[in-house]
Amino acid sequence: NALAAAEAKIANELPAKLDSVFAAVKAKAPAARIVATNYPRLFNGKDCSLLTSFTSAEMTRLNADADKLSTAISAAASRAGIRFADVRTPFVKHAVCDSSAWIRNVQLFSQHESFHPNATGQQSGYRPPVSTALNATSVSGNSQLSFTTGGQTSSDTSRGRVKVNG
Repeated sequence: NALAAAEAKIANELPAKLDSVFAAVKAKAPAARIVATNYPRLFNGKDCSLLTSFTSAEMTRLNADADKLSTAISAAASRAGIRFADVRTPFVKHAVCDSSAWIRNVQLFSQHESFHPNATGQQSGYRPPVSTALNATSVSGNSQLSFTTGGQTSSDTSRGRVKVNG
């Protein structure tokens, strides 16, 4: 089954791949303050889309797998000497199908956005822990942080830089 295969990759392949990626990033930007983030738990136990048919057990397992990813990412960040920002806590009560969801449900016409944070999720879910990990402070509300984000798909990192007002 697909979940078992993904779990095996998290345990057996992902650590070495993360080590390689983090080493490459550090080599390209040796003076940068680098922060790795994890993934929020996507589900709250209800499936509210006509386009999906997740069972409660599947949603629970997918959330557990997000925790396994978090452990792998955090451990690799630690091995590489880079910072880690855990975004799971800010996303509590903001999962797919929550009344104030910060994660998009399945998107029929823009599938690359499915199960990814919306603007509020980026601003309120990712920004605070990343800012904390960077030890960022705002001076008179005018400071800016600059950090790289992913692209149009989970494997596309070419979208560029995003400026976040402090």
